[in-house]
Amino acid sequence: MDIGIKTPDIGITGLDRSLRIVSVNDCFLRTFGRSALEMISQSFPGFLHPALGDYFRQQLSLLFEGLQSRISDSFNATRPDNSVVFATMTASLVQSNEGRNHVVVLVRPENFTDGGRARSSCDQVLTALNARILEGVAGGVPAAALASELYLSRQSIDHRVGRMQRLLGVPNRSALVSRAYSLGIFSVARWPPRVRPECVEAPPRDR
Repeated sequence: MDIGIKTPDIGITGLDRSLRIVSVNDCFLRTFGRSALEMISQSFPGFLHPALGDYFRQQLSLLFEGLQSRISDSFNATRPDNSVVFATMTASLVQSNEGRNHVVVLVRPENFTDGGRARSSCDQVLTALNARILEGVAGGVPAAALASELYLSRQSIDHRVGRMQRLLGVPNRSALVSRAYSLGIFSVARWPPRVRPECVEAPPRDR
């Protein structure tokens, strides 16, 4: 079911209030490597990385409730052939001619990579200090409080966060947390957020 908008580089889907897919274009289907039959009437968050599904389900629901005007974030998803797609998402609430609200999601794929399992492992290993900082950012700890807790300056915290953003290729802290979850850096279903032990550099051994 194509929604009729010709945008070859941008995937487009419409979601109902239950966040189920009601319309798609060809680019959206190519991005996820699936057919319209497989995706129509299915939950959109269910096609995202498991660690991100609940986060985006909450964010998209806020659109319908009028508590958020727009979503702009990044995500990843594993396709049926086990390749992984990284993409940016923009979602907005629109009203149909019949007066019904629905969400339009624009998806721009960044790249496809082979071996979804490898991507979910720790390709990015952090120092113990950066892991603590990333946990604080994901947990919503203010930079000043995080600096005091780690005996660092506020500038040092900002510098390290900026380096991690560049390392993971994301524009802001929200996207940094989303990408970290999508790469399997955080343990799933843990609060406060915790970086998986295997994603932290081992301390140097005494000689």
